[in-house]
Amino acid sequence: MTQIFAPVDLIGALRDLDRMTICRRTVLGTLAATLLTEVARADVVTNDDMVLGREDAAATLIVYSSASCPHCHDFHNSVWVPLKSSYIDPGLLRFVFREAAAPIAEFSAAAFQLARCNGADAATYFERVSQIFSRGRDLMRYEPILIIDGKVSGGGMNLEPLIELGATFGLSADQVVSCIEDDAGTARAERLLRIEPWRYEITGLPTLILNDRMLDSRDREIATFAGLARAIDSQVR
Repeated sequence: MTQIFAPVDLIGALRDLDRMTICRRTVLGTLAATLLTEVARADVVTNDDMVLGREDAAATLIVYSSASCPHCHDFHNSVWVPLKSSYIDPGLLRFVFREAAAPIAEFSAAAFQLARCNGADAATYFERVSQIFSRGRDLMRYEPILIIDGKVSGGGMNLEPLIELGATFGLSADQVVSCIEDDAGTARAERLLRIEPWRYEITGLPTLILNDRMLDSRDREIATFAGLARAIDSQVR
């Protein structure tokens, strides 16, 4: 069976986060705290989620997605416009977007920070996410790794593609860099680790939760608007 959803590599994602502002000790401490303290319920909308649609809609769709996941790009690019016009705008569906950690998490966090830049509301956020996902991996550039006299240098993320995209959002280069470097992105990634990861046994992205039931990622039809529409119709019609 062809795999159509990207696998989640939590360790790889945490390693990417470690390259930003979190030290490995902090990450491991966060994981330990997840086991020892109360965690957020995965079926409850949090302040970190981006939401469109009526709160009292007949159906709620939670989507776990990453800006560094090609399958997430394909899914969003193929279903978002008809999903929004057919179900979200008419008030039939509440859409909850949950930023997930997946390699390369460093880029994913930066891209989502750009989408949220300057306190973007949900409508603006989703417009920006659509632009990010439509460009996909073209935005993911890294400097070459150089080894000179046994010393390794380079290999860092090139922000220029995100800065150029930010300019189309009316953001200056300084604003884009400031948003990307904002510790809020790292803090949000840490909080996501506390959203009971075992509730849905998520193993791939994107993951779709419709009215607290995980849709079968092995069903290729779910990755299409027609297949997803049938699943939603069973809840709202």
